[in-house]
Amino acid sequence: MRALFVQIPNILTGIRIALIPLIIHLLRSGQHSQALVVFVIAALTDTLDGLIARLGRITSPFGTFLDPLADKLLLNATYTVLALDGGLPMWLAAVVWLRDLIIVLGAAALHLKGRRWQVKPAMVGKATTLFQIITVGLFFEVPITRLFINWQPFMVTITVVLTLWSGLYYMAAGLNILRGTAANGL
Repeated sequence: MRALFVQIPNILTGIRIALIPLIIHLLRSGQHSQALVVFVIAALTDTLDGLIARLGRITSPFGTFLDPLADKLLLNATYTVLALDGGLPMWLAAVVWLRDLIIVLGAAALHLKGRRWQVKPAMVGKATTLFQIITVGLFFEVPITRLFINWQPFMVTITVVLTLWSGLYYMAAGLNILRGTAANGL
């Protein structure tokens, strides 16, 4: 039983990744209500897998790699589709994409230099993910999100600030690892 329990966080992460094509399809076909429901389910798997992993003290190198990758895939795909459809500002999608691209390229550069990316998720990174999820959710064209239309500028501002801040944080952590000045980044 414990062996199955240990796999639950990774299974939930896999479900999150598997839901991405469905979200894209639903958005592209104009089924925003259904897409929002699936997106919320995918976002909840992120919360649930993290909660189970923490409570069960379950960590694995695979899960440590896959979970943030699943977040990036989910958010970047959703931001991109909504931006291409014209509902979300393209520049906002670009900010999210560029931050993640810089982090991924930085991790790859560290790997090529024989260094391991050993930076634990920071509170600013977790806050960024949360605000990116909420903000992109406000751009689904469904009646419930129209109730919060006045919140969009505020949420976009907070999301951009957190995205840039976390990007700088992880860049600094990567540079510290590269220089060998910190065992775990910062």
